[in-house]
Amino acid sequence: MSENVLRRNCESCHEEMAVLDLCQEPDLVLCELCKPWVLDSIYQVPHSVIGIPIEDPTMFRLGLKLMEDFDEPQHEHDWLTLLCHVFSKKTYDEDIYVPRSGSKMVDDLRQDYANRWKIYDDEALDMFNQANPINVADSVAAKPTDSDLWSNDISSHSEFIAEIKNILTTYLDKRKENQKEQQELDARGWGDYLKHISWIDDEPIIYKINHEFELTTKQINQVLDWAEQHEISYDFVLQLFFDWATLHPNRDLDGLLYETNLYAPKIRLLACGVMPKSPEFCRQIYCLAKGYHGKNLQCLMLAAIHRWRRNLSPSHHFLVRDDQIWARSFQLLKSIIDSLGKRRAVIDIGVIKIKGDSGKWYSIQPATFKTFSQYWQVATLPEGKLICIDIQQQHEKMPIGDQLASVVLALANDRLMDREIHTLSPELIDD
Repeated sequence: MSENVLRRNCESCHEEMAVLDLCQEPDLVLCELCKPWVLDSIYQVPHSVIGIPIEDPTMFRLGLKLMEDFDEPQHEHDWLTLLCHVFSKKTYDEDIYVPRSGSKMVDDLRQDYANRWKIYDDEALDMFNQANPINVADSVAAKPTDSDLWSNDISSHSEFIAEIKNILTTYLDKRKENQKEQQELDARGWGDYLKHISWIDDEPIIYKINHEFELTTKQINQVLDWAEQHEISYDFVLQLFFDWATLHPNRDLDGLLYETNLYAPKIRLLACGVMPKSPEFCRQIYCLAKGYHGKNLQCLMLAAIHRWRRNLSPSHHFLVRDDQIWARSFQLLKSIIDSLGKRRAVIDIGVIKIKGDSGKWYSIQPATFKTFSQYWQVATLPEGKLICIDIQQQHEKMPIGDQLASVVLALANDRLMDREIHTLSPELIDD
């Protein structure tokens, strides 16, 4: 019978093992000792992401698993793919998700992408054609609304962007000229004098775009001031003007900037290589991260952001490990556990159980929220009272297996180590 058992080596410690669990994630063969530490390093849960506390570690860990196929977006289509996956009601399929409807939000995101990029991107053009079927008979009889002047015209976005670019270039050039003059005066010692000069002295002009949308010099400078203050990209500003003209042409600019200021600067601070150009994409990313679409989708969005921002250490994270150093580390841990014997050391499901010289049993398992000095959670058995045991600062970069080996030895020799590890003393006194 034993000859029919498939034997494999643990991908962490390289020890030969009988493969009993064929459902491990992510497609890894791991022994019972290594499994909890490897999977916990892959799906490590932080205290918070972009300042938002993680209240449900289990749900967040599931989010990390579900978002592991999504790298940091490199262009606008990547953001569309990510957002459609988060909002989709069906299982993600890269080949079929774009043409299908998963939810109203997916349809709205695709429409947003189509309206902006239909003239530049064949896929966006296909989305645009699906969303705007042309009925010749109706098109003659129906009177277009204000928004139809933009959304039903295949060249509306490119023409608007080209026109607003020409307008903004004049103001941006003037700003660069003013900044250069300010720097020169400041270098000559006229810093105090500069504070009393008004540098925005453009002649008031009213621009009319597509015979519908009016824009003044004051409004242009107001938007550019806001973008400069928050370091918002020029591409985003262009799209913001487009949305203002097409979706909210009669809206007060102060109100528009107030709303945009709630989410756009936050998205820029994600430290992503490419911030979405679409204000709607930015708005939905912010709403997801804040939990406005529910806790489940919030975890998906925060998990994706965490994956892009996390700084992995080769000593503690399986994905970036030095294979040989990691393996030897867990081989050392296993050898120490074996040397204690089964009466004093047990490798259970997700936990290491150690019996100290005092006769007291302890458990070691991965901590929910880890620190550099405490990657584990130690508790007494059976009551489960937690004991804080930190690794010394000079040993924080040691491989995780080596650190665990030192914790195992300390607990096994608890009578001897209580003077060194003061948190053990209360337990021994109580015993």
